[in-house]
Amino acid sequence: MRSLIIMRAWLPGSAPRRAAGHRPPRRALSSLAGQEDRVKALLDEVEAAFDADGKLVKDRNNSDFYYYGSPTRTRAQAAIALGRLRPGTPLHTKLVQMLAGETESYTTQSTAFSLMAVAEQLRGQPVEGAAFTVTLGDVALTPFKAIGGGGHEFHVPVAELRGKPQGLVR
Repeated sequence: MRSLIIMRAWLPGSAPRRAAGHRPPRRALSSLAGQEDRVKALLDEVEAAFDADGKLVKDRNNSDFYYYGSPTRTRAQAAIALGRLRPGTPLHTKLVQMLAGETESYTTQSTAFSLMAVAEQLRGQPVEGAAFTVTLGDVALTPFKAIGGGGHEFHVPVAELRGKPQGLVR
């Protein structure tokens, strides 16, 4: 959340420069010594802005942190901040699930920020993916090949399916 956690802070010994086109350096507030209480207060405020279902409960106000031009972008910004500084909280999990499952309102802003929040979540996942077993009847199948992202391709000969009731189980 650029305006919440990534606040402009002058580096020690540097002075603000106002030259056209020159921006002062930015540092995450959470990376600065002695700012733990401020970061905690800001994150508490972020969490208080949502209900247990991930719905924004505060009224929109363009000068407040919790409104970024679209409700989806707001949820994404909150998910990114919580994922970095309070990973695994129920709200963080709920927000990421909502963003990954949304199929409406495909604006550039909402789509881009949703993808950024989901990508942040995926970065923390194991490369090999979740462990799973594929069986045909009572026989475990061996993967034909790994297809990346923890996925595998399995081949099942049609002859092994003929005349036998089989189904896919999730």
